[in-house]
Amino acid sequence: MHSLRHAYATHVLEQGLPVHQLQRLLGHRSIQSTMRYTTTTSCSPCRTASTAGSSFTPR
Repeated sequence: MHSLRHAYATHVLEQGLPVHQLQRLLGHRSIQSTMRYTTTTSCSPCRTASTAGSSFTPR
């Protein structure tokens, strides 16, 4: 189950979802827990804890 969760988190970050929104989706209390996913993504915008709006649209 953890690998599915990790794959989802990595995918949505690569698609542009802000880290703080992923934090809420995953139910993390600490942003540090969510930031672990940013180190595994390949795109540099994913590695920032942006609080700006997102163009992410779930399908």
